Amino acid sequence: MDIAQYISLFLLKNKYCCLQGLGNVEIKKSATQYNGSEIIPGQYYAHFEAVGSIDDSFPYFVASNEHISIAKATNEISAFIKQAKEQLQQGKTVSIPTVGHYLMHEGKILFELDPLFATSQPSTTFQVPTKIAEESSPVLDNSAIDNYNRYNQQQEKNINWGMVAFWGIVVLIVAGVIAWTVQYFLKQSKEQNSNTIAEQIEPNM
Repeated sequence: MDIAQYISLFLLKNKYCCLQGLGNVEIKKSATQYNGSEIIPGQYYAHFEAVGSIDDSFPYFVASNEHISIAKATNEISAFIKQAKEQLQQGKTVSIPTVGHYLMHEGKILFELDPLFATSQPSTTFQVPTKIAEESSPVLDNSAIDNYNRYNQQQEKNINWGMVAFWGIVVLIVAGVIAWTVQYFLKQSKEQNSNTIAEQIEPNM
């Protein structure tokens, strides 16, 4: 089970990952600036807190994709954290694919983003590695959105434009009949009023 890869996936999806004993990583973006001649886009950077907080979101994420219990996922994550800390104590870095790496500096654990990642837009459609996909058939995070888009496209194709045109014509005909009826009754009322006035004037003559 590649926990480092899952940390990468979780960071790309949620922009944060809490690992008790290794630290909390949060990906943020600086504001876009204008220097008078050009727009300078913001860059991504990692906000790191060495003391990790308790958060079940990441173990649940791993468990869901691996189809295992949260307890087993938590044990795998704990084993990864223990091994990572040993590597850091030896002066090595712990790589989080496509995102960055943990390192030890002056006795403190830090996290740095890869330079390419910092200047680019993180992809939220990052694919689960082939090895993990073959072992666990993980659920892709964007499947619900893709299904929703496909459903909308199918609904657009299923629209019966002939019926839409038919009912449009019916509405126009009904509106025309109503307008003609109103005009007819107004005309009849006007003629009736004219006849009444004429009858009232004739005796006086």
